[in-house]
Amino acid sequence: MKLNISALKKATEDAARFCGDKRSLPILRHLRLTANKEAGTLQIEAYDLDNYFSRILRGSDIAADFVALVPCENMMKVAKHLTGSTVELSFADSTLRLSGELSYSIKNAADPEDYPVLATPAEEREIPLLPREFFSHLAALLPFTTDESYNREYSGVLIDPAEGIEEGLSLVATDIHRVSVVTLKDVQTPYPFVLPASAIPALTKIFMYERLTRVSAFTDPKPADPEKKEEEVPAQPEFQPKAVRFASEETIVQIRVRKSEFPNYRNIVPRPMSPLGHKIETDSFLKKVKGILTFADRKIPPAQLFFDAGSVTLTSRDEAANEVTTKIPVVSHPVAAPLKKGVNLRYFVEALVAMAGTVQVSETDPENLCPLILTRETSEFRNLHMVMPLRV
Repeated sequence: MKLNISALKKATEDAARFCGDKRSLPILRHLRLTANKEAGTLQIEAYDLDNYFSRILRGSDIAADFVALVPCENMMKVAKHLTGSTVELSFADSTLRLSGELSYSIKNAADPEDYPVLATPAEEREIPLLPREFFSHLAALLPFTTDESYNREYSGVLIDPAEGIEEGLSLVATDIHRVSVVTLKDVQTPYPFVLPASAIPALTKIFMYERLTRVSAFTDPKPADPEKKEEEVPAQPEFQPKAVRFASEETIVQIRVRKSEFPNYRNIVPRPMSPLGHKIETDSFLKKVKGILTFADRKIPPAQLFFDAGSVTLTSRDEAANEVTTKIPVVSHPVAAPLKKGVNLRYFVEALVAMAGTVQVSETDPENLCPLILTRETSEFRNLHMVMPLRV
């Protein structure tokens, strides 16, 4: 069969993100390729028992159906070196052959029948389609998630439906020291769930550029119980998504999600947002702060921010207690109170990079040690970032 090389390279690269690693079962480190002569397609699949990937490639001149199981690493290596516009695939004697300007062969490493298949879920429910911006915000929140080795429950992004006066879907990330919330207006899902941080890079890489056609949530597969009588109907529990499937015309990605163990962030997010703050233009601010970060050269660079009447004075120190100070113009609300706060400068900068545009800086309780609040709002979304204070 003949395939477009660019499409094959992209499919192989995307599928490799879902292959098992060195700690997983050897068979999970393979891609399954299924050719269908009648449909004129090649399906490429990858599955690590948590997350699943499938893409359909359109081909021509397919001689016969075949199923091949090839090591992901080998397929990636071959795809990387393919040149030209088309490549011809064939399968015989347990060997996959790719012929173009150069010819390659990959041995069928295992029996395709041994490759795991997705279990049939007990229940599937459709979720309203998510906009492309959902995935760009998801990627922007990734730096604020917790390392899985430190806290698995917080190692992901909470997808949280609207509640009360909220008017959209909230995406929430935290590493305990900071909380980041993006609320997409006029977007909704019926169920809360947590997308694992480990799955987000692959998911966003694909669907920031492909148009979704269907999103659905699944429960775990229904266990077989041959002794249970058909008329026995147990009480139906509340629907708890165990996996979420994202599909476009040619691609399917299924992610095993987690039940939310996040703290109740709504208790600390101020509502409504106070307009009495100081506004920063992130581009110009970040250019001036870059040199201070280099000077501080510390894992946790401390900084004192002092906002007052149209400017912010930023002071930081290095390990030897040498000090650097700069004064940067901001736009202060006419009745905004002066704001003085010690922060981890790296956290503050990362928040501004993720938010971009014009960001308002404020606090909820000037009399006490409270978080620094950064907000940005447009007609489509609201972005809020809370940075815990640091004694400087």
